Amino acid sequence: QHATFNSNIHVTTVELVWWYKERRLSNISVGSLLVVVLIRVIQYNLQHTKDTYLTTNCLATLANMAPHFHQLHPYASQRLVSLFGMLSRKLLKLHSSSSPQMEELQEEAGAYTEFLRSSLQCINACITHTLPQNLHLVYELIHQKQVLQPLIKYPKLAELIENIQKVLQYFEDQIQWRVGESTEHELTIEEIMQTLLEGAETWKGKGLKVFHETKFKYEEEANPEEFFVPYIWDLVVYHMNKYPAKLWNPSTLPILMDASFSLSAGHPDQVVPDDGTWGTADTQVRGSDIV
Repeated sequence: QHATFNSNIHVTTVELVWWYKERRLSNISVGSLLVVVLIRVIQYNLQHTKDTYLTTNCLATLANMAPHFHQLHPYASQRLVSLFGMLSRKLLKLHSSSSPQMEELQEEAGAYTEFLRSSLQCINACITHTLPQNLHLVYELIHQKQVLQPLIKYPKLAELIENIQKVLQYFEDQIQWRVGESTEHELTIEEIMQTLLEGAETWKGKGLKVFHETKFKYEEEANPEEFFVPYIWDLVVYHMNKYPAKLWNPSTLPILMDASFSLSAGHPDQVVPDDGTWGTADTQVRGSDIV
């Protein structure tokens, strides 16, 4: 949420991100890497854990970062637009569903509409404040522009989409002019990027609507330890019990045996002790057997 931090993270470059397995990432700024990681968390969460609170907070973080995007990595740009596409497809699917559970579907559709609005705000903040420095994002938007049109009918999204379409139309005109000048009639990626660079030099933002900059601030609850302490113990106990050779006796810590203290949240395969046993569904043992 600090502007200085959000600017500085785009200055430091990581030569190779060895722990990222989906593809090879090299010469990527810390800022771009953070964008990639946040989007990966959002995608995993939406597909598996479905925690609305987590998605909202990740999108809020991206929204705070967006006005400071600088030389966003091509892969980060691709993932940002792909995230929008994934959210778009899900929303359209929800609205086309004929399921009898309409109330639940409407609630979920409302959540996805807000997710889409947040992602559009990120993109708009970038094209409003730092467009010349983020032409890879413009390229990806042009490449995947078909995901925008179906959502123009949603009032909450229409203005944001129209803003992006104005930018895309300007740069597409530049590309079409370049194609007309080319003897090959087909531009390479390098030629397209050069065209975008030249177009950015004359881009004045004419007709572009400047929206109020969205900023989110984290406000800690009055007693954060009531959540974090049980959650950390949840993780400790869960991971300790994944390794039978290192099992320990939780009964030595009275708080873990308190009936009001549940350690099962987020881990459906974990067995919460209520009869003197402890462990996971696969490696359950009795407390008396644990050293």
